[in-house]
Amino acid sequence: MKYIICYLFICLLFACKTAGNQDWKSADFGPFKLKAPPEWKKMKLQGFDSYVGGLTNGIDTLTFDYGWYSPEVDLDSAGIYREDTINGLVALIGITEGMTTRSAELEIFLKDEKNRFFISGKDLQDLPTVLKIFKSIYFPYSDTTINPPLVMEKFHRSSSVMQGRSLYKFNCASCHHPHKQMTGPSFAEVFKYRDKEWIYRFLTNRDSIKSDSLTIAFQKRAGSVTCIRFPELTKIELTRILGYIR
Repeated sequence: MKYIICYLFICLLFACKTAGNQDWKSADFGPFKLKAPPEWKKMKLQGFDSYVGGLTNGIDTLTFDYGWYSPEVDLDSAGIYREDTINGLVALIGITEGMTTRSAELEIFLKDEKNRFFISGKDLQDLPTVLKIFKSIYFPYSDTTINPPLVMEKFHRSSSVMQGRSLYKFNCASCHHPHKQMTGPSFAEVFKYRDKEWIYRFLTNRDSIKSDSLTIAFQKRAGSVTCIRFPELTKIELTRILGYIR
């Protein structure tokens, strides 16, 4: 275990440096772009319900999936994960380190909530380069000024985070149904009038939003029951919940 942690720390340390990126080339995949060393070439793949593709240097290969049915970082794996910001967009990076294999996967939560984005690689020989490629991904609405370096101390064991289904059942199901009125309003009704940012602020920092006629109507319907506050809830966990119930 010590050797694994040591290796990952070195990988992430190198991933934070930019001096070696001077000759990297930009690759345009349509909905998004990324930067990679010149020996990495684009790959065309056949997709059915989403846009898929990849890039490879002949040794390591990354494949991506962009669409409504794109996969998610597997939080039930034995790896470690980090909630991150990549060019202004919230993201989740997962790393699995085995005796003979190294895998890395990245999920970026897009402003376009009709699509998801996922990219991953297995049996990787050059994990530091893969992590730097991950950090270079940007969409038309990305903000390249917000791209903090990867820090090992902020990676956590994936077992500490639940998937959307578990989060919903543990935190929401006693008061909210996806489509029916219970103690609280149905999520379908909430989504009709509120966006994800408002819901996040309501759950984590309710004092930062002003009460309006809709909030008052919901409260009257619930009577004396008040929605619990979740100050520790992350945006990724909320996205997981919303993705499950939708």
